[in-house]
Amino acid sequence: MLYVSEKIEKCLEHKKRHNQKVSNDLYAGQCNCAYWHGVFGGLYLPHLRNAIYKMLLKAEEFYSKTMLKKATWNVFDFNCDSHDECLYESKTQNIYISPSNGGSIFEWDIFEFHHNLLDVLTRRYESYHNKLKDNVGKAVLTNDAYSQAHTIHDDLISVKEIWLDKYLVYDKYKRASLIDHFFSNNVKYEECVFGNYEEKGDFFAGEYEHQIKHNRKFLKNNFILSLCRYGKVDWEDVKITKEVVPFLNGYSVKYEIKNNSNEDLDICFAPEQIFAFTSKSGDDSSVLKNVDEWKRYDSYLNMEVKIKFSQKNEIFMYPVETVSNSDNGFEKTYQGTVVLPIVKCLVNPNEVKEFSFITSVHFKKQKEL
Repeated sequence: MLYVSEKIEKCLEHKKRHNQKVSNDLYAGQCNCAYWHGVFGGLYLPHLRNAIYKMLLKAEEFYSKTMLKKATWNVFDFNCDSHDECLYESKTQNIYISPSNGGSIFEWDIFEFHHNLLDVLTRRYESYHNKLKDNVGKAVLTNDAYSQAHTIHDDLISVKEIWLDKYLVYDKYKRASLIDHFFSNNVKYEECVFGNYEEKGDFFAGEYEHQIKHNRKFLKNNFILSLCRYGKVDWEDVKITKEVVPFLNGYSVKYEIKNNSNEDLDICFAPEQIFAFTSKSGDDSSVLKNVDEWKRYDSYLNMEVKIKFSQKNEIFMYPVETVSNSDNGFEKTYQGTVVLPIVKCLVNPNEVKEFSFITSVHFKKQKEL
């Protein structure tokens, strides 16, 4: 929000006149409801966050159309955490990457429908979760029409569905895309869903070195982001290099995994992506066998996200859902859908294995929400 506000201020400094609607969009994006938890759900409710992003992206789109001459990478400390972020900005999309947080993509804005496809909450512990755990057998099943006067501070435990306590799962890392996991070769789908797996590597939240390089191979006048980390997998030395190449409405990623040890490594590599669709689909909880393509349609946004892989793999898909408390009781809320390719291979000493994919967005026409 502050970054968009600074952009609109730059428009004024350069005498780029805008109508009152641009300012109104910016101010609407500052509505406080989605910035904190709140008694009515607040931050945990995706439709509130989506509304904020929609207005901010509308305001930012004015800047992109009037001030941005060409797509570019900007490197600076975007979120004031003492680490630089790499921000790709164009007239069609923004791709924000955090080298210090696993070299992950933490924001992917599509201007065509003013939506951040990475607006996903990480599953975190809340103090009131203890109340649910301790009293789950005494909980009262309720719904939005429940009208008995009470507050979130009452002793009464109200739930909108049964067995909510089993969804009290806490993530080991901040949810984002391009999170690089290494699992055991016999990892189970349920272990990934409920976070019971063992991380064999230190890449999923480790810091990556970053470098902006000229992209001479694919697109003229474009640049790629190269991310590199020397780390460990099963206590052995491994180097990962991943190159991110944005295009019109998406990006490609090329991985190189090098075994720097003297031992053969039988690895299970799983680069995670996650997408903030507007609602959960029945197909979100599934395992696909021997596929090299995945796609998911969002009817509300009238768009499709597609991933094309360089080889056939098994793919784990599951929804990320949080449990929060509001004036109507405890509820489970869909936050996003994880797409997890399971890439198994043997890497000999000093050998390099490659894996790549293309992630893109497709839509029929612009839909004003």
